[in-house]
Amino acid sequence: MAAELGSAAVSGVASKAAESAFDSIGQHISYLFKYQSYINDLKNQVEDLGNARERVEHQVDEARRRGEVVEKDVERWLKRVNDFAEGVVKPITGDEDKAKKRCFIGLCPNLIQRYMLGKKAVKALAGGADLSGEGNFSSVSYRPAIQRTESVYIRGFEAFDSRMPVFQEIMEALKDANDNMVGVYGMAGVGKTTLAKNVASQAKEDKLFDEVVMTAVTQTPDFKKIQEEIADQLGLTFLEQSVSGRSARLRDRLKREKRILVILDDIWAKLDLDAVGIPYGDMHEGICQEKEVRKDRKDDERRYKILLTSRDRYVLRNHMNIQKNFLVDLLSDEEARCLFRKVVGDSVENSDFRPIAVEVVRKCARLPIAIETVATALKSKSLPVWEDALGQLTRSNPRQIEGMAESVCSIIELSYNFLKIEEKSLFLLCGLLNASSGIVISDLLKYSMGLHLFRDVYALEDGRNRLLTLIHNLKASSLLLDSITNYSVKMHDLIHAVVISIASSEEFMFNIKNFGDLKEVLEEKIPKTATAITLPHRDIGDVLPQSLEYPKLKVFLLDSQNRSLQIPDLLFQG
Repeated sequence: MAAELGSAAVSGVASKAAESAFDSIGQHISYLFKYQSYINDLKNQVEDLGNARERVEHQVDEARRRGEVVEKDVERWLKRVNDFAEGVVKPITGDEDKAKKRCFIGLCPNLIQRYMLGKKAVKALAGGADLSGEGNFSSVSYRPAIQRTESVYIRGFEAFDSRMPVFQEIMEALKDANDNMVGVYGMAGVGKTTLAKNVASQAKEDKLFDEVVMTAVTQTPDFKKIQEEIADQLGLTFLEQSVSGRSARLRDRLKREKRILVILDDIWAKLDLDAVGIPYGDMHEGICQEKEVRKDRKDDERRYKILLTSRDRYVLRNHMNIQKNFLVDLLSDEEARCLFRKVVGDSVENSDFRPIAVEVVRKCARLPIAIETVATALKSKSLPVWEDALGQLTRSNPRQIEGMAESVCSIIELSYNFLKIEEKSLFLLCGLLNASSGIVISDLLKYSMGLHLFRDVYALEDGRNRLLTLIHNLKASSLLLDSITNYSVKMHDLIHAVVISIASSEEFMFNIKNFGDLKEVLEEKIPKTATAITLPHRDIGDVLPQSLEYPKLKVFLLDSQNRSLQIPDLLFQG
């Protein structure tokens, strides 16, 4: 029985071996006699692959025009298809004529050549089939998240020594797990945005965050614009059209980020973060747990921070409930001179230009945007242009200097327009009373009460409380500054210049700082619709007009060192 089984097994193996051998022989014979069919099949396959390649190349071109990144396997496939057509198929079809030639003086076909071509064609067909199967891509590209490089963040940043302490404090606050919101405030044009960009760059460099996104809010927040700018930087595409729908999508995406810094620049009033789609407090996934596990799992720590910049400290502290707020102050005198020199170039070293440069920098009063704007306007300009610019600054008329109206004046006016009615009135009064020694608070109280600037305030004590509240608000908005004493406040020179311009054009209030003949100025150059005229402290001589014809005048402030100055009896008759 065993012998029979063994015989049957041997017979079966022999049968399969014979069958395999027969197939193999048949395949080799087909190389010889079907070579032309194989080559034709290969040509058709190459044509189909070429069409498929063109379709993919069209998709790749369209993706690149959209700014998308082509997938590596797509690029690799396109190269392999090209190599296949040029390096594999072309040599085979190129030898097709050789196979058609006959050997032995044309008595018999070239069998060896036909066999080799058939074999190569069959092998190539298998490779082409694999390529064809790999070319069915569901998508050929992806939309990358925007990567902000260091140069984008800190272009124009000056590493001033006065900035470094607050910069380091902000960086430490971003590392502190106990606070997830940080505020930066300062007057318009002082460099808050530039500092925030530098913080973003350093945070990325130090690998504090995986993602850093930044957007401007401005005085009229556009929620959709804010959402889109953040989404662009995260590579997020909104399918939703409504603000609320986008808010939910953005909130979900931000919660998924393990370590992210969101910078909201230029906040003017309370911003509803929830409506925008920005998690805050303990809304971000993992923040509560972070405080419990951060000591044991530093490598896996979640970090979600929001950095806001504003001109108004009150907005940050009271409206946005931020406890850690950092002031970006004016430059030091030396830094102001260095910045001016860097922008304006070597001409500042010329003996004719140097004294004017000193005065111009002093008039810019350490405000970076003013220094840069004026220096840019004066760069490569002649001495008369420099002298004219200094004259404009001295006369509190900076608008005539190239670029000042668009930069410095416009941002200060924007701050003024954002004030409430009582704050505007007091701000204009401060402009009229401003002096090098400061603005005395007791004087502000007298004039404010006399002019009835405060609504529903009749008692002096109530007026004092209202005044101090408004002064606090103007300081918080960086429109007034602390003075060296507690009984006075200061105003930046350029803010004062813009205030005087606003006061004269909108309220017919005039601060006459420079004049030749005072009598001529009062009688001929100040419009009769004036409501206030102030003559700052200086020697005005002995001559005043006999009377003033200003029926709407409410304030006339004359401050003179001349004790012999005579006030005509009929001066205020009109």
